[in-house]
Amino acid sequence: MKLTMTTSPMHAKLGDLETIRLLAGAGFDCIDLSITNFKEGSPWLQDNWKEYTLSLKEEATRLGVTFAQAHGPMPSSKGTEPEDTVIFNNLVRSMEVASLLEIPYI
Repeated sequence: MKLTMTTSPMHAKLGDLETIRLLAGAGFDCIDLSITNFKEGSPWLQDNWKEYTLSLKEEATRLGVTFAQAHGPMPSSKGTEPEDTVIFNNLVRSMEVASLLEIPYI
């Protein structure tokens, strides 16, 4: 059996790296990564989002934990433009992040 825990809501206060460290230190084997923060200043919206994502992978590997699954942004549609275009782009980015982290389920 593997123990998994989500990074939400801790990541909002601690950041993703510190949350990964906390969960690994608490004995969890796997992480359910919340790729849901697409507000201004979000690391997923920065030019260096790939480097940021790979830094999470490096730290998880160093700590001996894996990413079991992820949650993308919600809702997936509001039924209006331009909101739906923004949501679609964020969903695509969350899938790109999951791919870089080799997360099998999102």
